[in-house]
Amino acid sequence: MLQAGIHNYVMLINILAVIFVFGVLILTHEWGHFWTARKVGVRVEMFTFGFGPKMFGFKRGDTLYQVALIPFGGAVKLAGEEVGEKEEAKPDEYFAKPAGKRALILVMGSVHNFLAGFLVFVLVFMLGVQTVNYQQSLVGDLEKGFPAERAGLQKGDLVISVAGKEVKDWTSLSEEIHRRPGQNTVIEVRRGSQILDFNITPKPEKVKSAEGKKTIGLIGIIPSAINEKYTILPAFIRAGKETVKVTTLIFYYLGKLFTRQISSRELAGPVGIARMTSQFAKLGWSNFLYFLALLSVNLGVVNLFPFPMFDGGHIVGVEIERLSGRKPSKKFLEMGQAVGFGLIILLALFVTYNDLLRLILRK
Repeated sequence: MLQAGIHNYVMLINILAVIFVFGVLILTHEWGHFWTARKVGVRVEMFTFGFGPKMFGFKRGDTLYQVALIPFGGAVKLAGEEVGEKEEAKPDEYFAKPAGKRALILVMGSVHNFLAGFLVFVLVFMLGVQTVNYQQSLVGDLEKGFPAERAGLQKGDLVISVAGKEVKDWTSLSEEIHRRPGQNTVIEVRRGSQILDFNITPKPEKVKSAEGKKTIGLIGIIPSAINEKYTILPAFIRAGKETVKVTTLIFYYLGKLFTRQISSRELAGPVGIARMTSQFAKLGWSNFLYFLALLSVNLGVVNLFPFPMFDGGHIVGVEIERLSGRKPSKKFLEMGQAVGFGLIILLALFVTYNDLLRLILRK
């Protein structure tokens, strides 16, 4: 009975964590559009959290605020943005505003996500969080059954050289081991005051690369972790660096995705994000908040991509209008909306398929 109660409590915490994460991401993004629209004089008719059937709502001023059943989306409905409205727009409608102001409304959703991610990173580094130590070639742990464990390497060993070549950080250490699959390799480590040599043969492992599949060497060592905790000013500086790093990594992995070095099956949708959220919720507040900040920055970047279903696609359209001096025709807008909606549905189906496939394979 007690075990069932604990299980139900854990399930409830996981559900609340998922709703909290999606709530913060969506409300932050949509608030960026909402707040900016109001500032530039565009009337907001509706602010919705979630999608599907309406659960409840209330009206304040010109805006209807409502919550829908499924908490995985949101929208801001601006006056006069619908296709098919009369040619002449009222002064407080979207298409009555110049292209620059409309672009500002569109971009501020992502700006708010970047800002929210940065501020959450600040909180994370003030609370303290475990991060991977890539600055040293220090062994944090070993994988069972791999060559390093069998050879006698231990947690806390500092790798000095690989096959006579000096290594100073985890990146250089990994590169030297990767290039020696199946080759007997002397790895020199410092253990306390001792300098020890180990003969290790990296295990060959096939991975995808830009040139196709290639074989690398693995010995089964894991980098160490360090606890990063700062006072407020250093936390702001560290958060800025982390925001830049996360943004850079998004483009790095997208590059690998487009060059087919990693599979498109790695893309996660709402189901996958929900599963990861529940996992991070078990690791403590700092790790959970770090994941939230990472997702917020990720959403900010992705929404600026110049695709019809994202804010970036609409911004490109507004910029073309600004340069050409002509507003798009209703037929063009109708076609753009249809294409964008179709792509959103296809992407949603694809990432949900990936999520479900991963869940099935885990069983």
